[in-house]
Amino acid sequence: MIDVAIDIKVPYCWTGVIFRRYSKVVRILNYKIDIKRNVITDLVQIYLDKDTNIDTLMEQIRLMDSVVDARIREFHKGTLVLEVTSRGCPLYSILKYDSLCFKSENIKADGCIEMLLSVRKRRYINYIIKKIKKEAWNIRIENIKLHPRKHPISLRQEAIIKTALDLGYYDCPKKITLRALADILGISPSTLNEALRKAEKKIISSYFSSKRPISFKIE
Repeated sequence: MIDVAIDIKVPYCWTGVIFRRYSKVVRILNYKIDIKRNVITDLVQIYLDKDTNIDTLMEQIRLMDSVVDARIREFHKGTLVLEVTSRGCPLYSILKYDSLCFKSENIKADGCIEMLLSVRKRRYINYIIKKIKKEAWNIRIENIKLHPRKHPISLRQEAIIKTALDLGYYDCPKKITLRALADILGISPSTLNEALRKAEKKIISSYFSSKRPISFKIE
């Protein structure tokens, strides 16, 4: 797999509106596509400004034309996690194809959306660019960077462990419990616990296998 970072500009996106009005950081952690209903449900992490009124924020999101539903999943010390269902998003029309995998999305200060995707083969990159230009209104591609994957874990394991990290599961003290994290990811706590342990073992094993042996002289 190859990781591809793409900076793009979209004429209108609800995440961009929220970023400009309320937040320093807006990140899309995960998503689910419902092809039959033609909607996408995003798991969104928002770092709020100190004076933000959450009720006003949620009302603004729900009143946006593209938004079908929005609800709070977690709130901890200025960090809000939302589940937002919307339709007509130009970006995700390309994500229903199995040749690529969405990893994350950040709204940047210059108005660009930075998307990180994983593609199976290098030739799919041109395919992605063509799909964006064809289906996503007048989106302009600002930048592309290639990052060959060298990770020991699968994409699914990476998505799970990254979401856990982003939501503070590995903080001390934890910002989110295993059960709450499992509920957000839509899996059982036991399944999540097993997935995390397997991924953690692979990461730790990879770290130590890449370390050079420590040699010392015994007097």
